[in-house]
Amino acid sequence: MKNVGVIGAGTMGQGIANAFATAGYNVTVCDIKIEWAQNGINKIGAKLDKLVSREKLLLKKLKVSKLT
Repeated sequence: MKNVGVIGAGTMGQGIANAFATAGYNVTVCDIKIEWAQNGINKIGAKLDKLVSREKLLLKKLKVSKLT
């Protein structure tokens, strides 16, 4: 299984999604409001970009969906 769903795009949800994404899983993030999910997705992307720029993570594709 390479698909993971994370309910909640807050600090904890972002950390969980980030951990699974760096391990190569396809991550689906959902939250009560699309804006909250999108904000969480943006922060996850920024964290992964930072790891890539520091050469601590090889460039990987993050697949994330937003649900309400």
